[in-house]
Amino acid sequence: MSLGSTLASTIAYHSAVSSFAFGNTLGAMYYSVIPASATKATLALSTGGVAVALGIVASYTGMLTDPLQKSLGWHDKKLNKLIDSLEQQLCAESDSALSYKDSYVARILDLADLLLQVSIKLR
Repeated sequence: MSLGSTLASTIAYHSAVSSFAFGNTLGAMYYSVIPASATKATLALSTGGVAVALGIVASYTGMLTDPLQKSLGWHDKKLNKLIDSLEQQLCAESDSALSYKDSYVARILDLADLLLQVSIKLR
């Protein structure tokens, strides 16, 4: 989100400087004192573009690292660890068998905070 916002601000700044009536130099000086604000459409498009670009990079990263992890046996180790953990939690007799970890709750709250910020910026 912050990278998309920064990109939108940079686009708005360069657009404002290039269309300044008295030239680029005076426009750069003017908009260094009075910042140009990005439109909601620019903010949404730049954030979406960053998300798409990072998604593409992440998918190709997985294509490159998965064969390496398989050859080192890390996939089998992770899968066995997951199965053992699920078996231990499902076979436990106590009520505390399915306790939530703090990191999961923190990520859920981060997601809620992110959605709140997006809704505030789009107003």
